[in-house]
Amino acid sequence: MVLYRPDIQHTLKAVESLVGQVDELCIVDNTPGQSQSTAFAHLPSVSYIYLGDNRGLAAAQNVGIHHLESHKIDYILFSDQDSLPPADMVGRLLKAHHDLESAGVKVATVGPMPRQRTTGKPTFDKWNLRFKRNLGGMEVMCMDYIISSGSLMRVATLEQVGPMLESLFIDGIDSEWCWRAGHFHGLQSFIIPDVTMTHMMGEDTGKQHSIRIPTPFRVYYQFRNYFKLLAYPHTPTWWKVKNGIKYTIKAFYYPLFLKPRGQFAKRIAAGIRDGLKSSN
Repeated sequence: MVLYRPDIQHTLKAVESLVGQVDELCIVDNTPGQSQSTAFAHLPSVSYIYLGDNRGLAAAQNVGIHHLESHKIDYILFSDQDSLPPADMVGRLLKAHHDLESAGVKVATVGPMPRQRTTGKPTFDKWNLRFKRNLGGMEVMCMDYIISSGSLMRVATLEQVGPMLESLFIDGIDSEWCWRAGHFHGLQSFIIPDVTMTHMMGEDTGKQHSIRIPTPFRVYYQFRNYFKLLAYPHTPTWWKVKNGIKYTIKAFYYPLFLKPRGQFAKRIAAGIRDGLKSSN
């Protein structure tokens, strides 16, 4: 579980929902300037690693992976401070992983159906769906990628595909890893629709038709990483086209209609510039 400036009370709920489902919970904290170790000291089987600065989501995930690999863990589940899994989530995902492998499927990762915390609605991209399959009475959805929070995979698979790409820092990390697993290793990623998990996607207002607006800080990485990912051979064409349209609209909409307009304009321009530089 990776933390960044967490709401400790909400994060404690997330932690407490997981500790009984796993052998060890490794918390990696990216929050600059203040350790939260005392908040988790009373919980069993929790390892807390404080990085002292924001090194990015991918770097924090890799720290946690390395820690758990050294403890001879067979499977890793990723989570974050905003996700609230049900009490049986890990066991059901593990069973789904086993069932898929028993059916001859080469599995990259399996995860729950994420539901937006403020609305309760499923939050998966239909463009991302490759196919649905019935597996012994259980429906599975093969996806080009799944979000990292709630995703479960073998440590051996992580070693085969490789670590999270730290140069992406925050956005597109889960997507890139799943695409890499599929393109270079023939591994498939799955959502298990019967297993759900509440998760906070973006900065939602809670209104049914609201647009989730990221901060200018986050917008920089979204634009920068879009152009970085364009250059990768394993990035799907549908993702390039769809997000090209989306980011073109955002490049005009954010600076014209959202405050702080100047910050949005500055961060979008910087993201495009740095993304183009890194893709050359």
